[in-house]
Amino acid sequence: MEWDISAECVSIIMLNIIMVYSWKGNLLPSRKNQAFRACLLITYLSILTNILSTLLLTRLSATTYLINQLLLHLNYIFTPLMGMVYYIYTLTIVFEQDAKSLKKHVLLASIPALLYLACLFSNPLTHLLFSLDPVFGYQRGAWVILTYAVFYIYVLFSVFFTISKRRNIDSAVFIILNFFPVLSAVVILFQLLYPSYILTGTAATSALLIIYLYLQNKQLFTDPLTGILNRQEFNHLLEIRMKDSDPYSIIVLSLKGFRFINDHFSQRAGDMLLIRICEYLEKQMPAARIFRFSGDEFAIVCRNEQVCLHYHKQLIARMQHSWSVENFDFQIRYGIGILHVKEHNRGKDEIIKGLEYALRQAKRAEENTTCFCTTAMMERLYRNEQILELLRRCIREDSFVVYYQPIYDIEEQAYTKAEALLRLPPHELGQLRPDEFIPLAEENGLITEITYQVLHKTCLFLQQLQQSGIPMKGISVNFSAVMFLQQDLANTILSIIAEYGIPAKLLQIELTESMLARDPHMITAFMQRMKQEGIEFLLDDFGTGYSNISNVLSLPVQTIKIDKSLLWQAMVSQEGAIVLHKMCEAFHEVHQQLLVEGVENEEQVAFVKACGCRYIQGYYYAPPLPQERARMILGQCDHDIRMSEV
Repeated sequence: MEWDISAECVSIIMLNIIMVYSWKGNLLPSRKNQAFRACLLITYLSILTNILSTLLLTRLSATTYLINQLLLHLNYIFTPLMGMVYYIYTLTIVFEQDAKSLKKHVLLASIPALLYLACLFSNPLTHLLFSLDPVFGYQRGAWVILTYAVFYIYVLFSVFFTISKRRNIDSAVFIILNFFPVLSAVVILFQLLYPSYILTGTAATSALLIIYLYLQNKQLFTDPLTGILNRQEFNHLLEIRMKDSDPYSIIVLSLKGFRFINDHFSQRAGDMLLIRICEYLEKQMPAARIFRFSGDEFAIVCRNEQVCLHYHKQLIARMQHSWSVENFDFQIRYGIGILHVKEHNRGKDEIIKGLEYALRQAKRAEENTTCFCTTAMMERLYRNEQILELLRRCIREDSFVVYYQPIYDIEEQAYTKAEALLRLPPHELGQLRPDEFIPLAEENGLITEITYQVLHKTCLFLQQLQQSGIPMKGISVNFSAVMFLQQDLANTILSIIAEYGIPAKLLQIELTESMLARDPHMITAFMQRMKQEGIEFLLDDFGTGYSNISNVLSLPVQTIKIDKSLLWQAMVSQEGAIVLHKMCEAFHEVHQQLLVEGVENEEQVAFVKACGCRYIQGYYYAPPLPQERARMILGQCDHDIRMSEV
């Protein structure tokens, strides 16, 4: 009989192309990727031995007899193994995160193959599968059907297994995995009708091509701009490395101010810069895997701590120089986070949180900084997670506590104002200062809901004070910059005030000058709207950070809160005292009311009065107090009586 192997020849060419692109893709060493490469290799060897043995059978002689025997045995090994490795590939997709179940199913799947191999290795004696004789040529044995039977047993295994696990498999993946069995069934029917055509390898190649395009294509795992592995594959690598105990290290490079390049030079310039950086990382760090961690961040996974420190030193040296892109030289500022992964910190989520936390700390610094994620930092991160869970619970239960620090009015000699200060209810985390939990609430999107709860509690307290006949000029609530990102903020505040039936002027809002730097026009428009409703604003922490008198004079602010640092400096420095005194005079001339914070002793009280400031806030007069104790002293005129009651 003459066989037609033209389809198999085309198939081996296609397999060569797929194998080149698959190996070139530099995919992760996951079980799924390894199984797919095994599918390619076994299929390639099956088709190759089939083609060579078929060609040599047409020229069988004493000199080619041994070669023919070897090729036939190899072909009889690889052909059924095609079905087995395809089935194993199906298993790796379903049990990608379950190594124990995968191992069990692979061991069970090996039973038919082992029985078949035992039959094959006895074939030189039994000739059950085939026989080869220099005179009579190639003859199929009585059990030759076993070769194809084993192959299609695994095909059926794949069909039944994917159907049984359909709920765990994406619908598109389910269809692709079953393409091979359906195509194989069609090939069987065709070869029964036309036995001279050899198409077994062609069917397998067609299936592998579909799998490569839709499940294994490197474009699914790489960043389309830079060509390096994407964040999904980074997460996948961490999952793979969780299964071994070898230490490794991760560097994450974050570019500062990258948006400025996109906005002022063009997005193309920004894209080219990212490509240049990736090219450098791939070329100069061949012993590491490079990933695009996010838009302007890159992860470098090193095999050990020594390689990591070497590449880190090399990276810092390069970042000191500019990057040339489209006739521009960009000097890029950066932050670097580094985590050494050891046996005690191998969890994927733990690693990612640690890296992101270290990176945030590095990016907060003004200078180019590297932050190592140490054990102490991981403990800090764990505590932060506990604090966030506590904050979320307090939001759900509306259990935040508001303290009120009375503010003394020098002119009226009474406590006519107060500041609302957030406190936590009794909890299990020990002492928690506001400067520890409030920044966390801001960073994690909780501060808005917390502020609204504080507004409700403050308005209720103002309602109770009003009903008790206690005269108050107002209670101020601190606003975060995040609040000004909320839609319809003004109407929400006014509806809360209306809910408690109090005059709008009793609620006052504190903000800092640094907030105005983010979106001065939007915040100023909000302040103008609130001023029309009678709500006053206090500028908090004046004298720190962004202090700018010209900015202050342009704002609809009624009261300036002088930061305690200026007062304390004035107590120890004659120059500081002169500056603060002259500043107060200037504000008086433009009719700005002044409130001084942090007043703790009589000397400071005397100085503040000498500066002509009207309002005093500090522990000398009153600390932050629970609601009932604050109610007792608000409206009192005699300071000595009040202090004896606290």
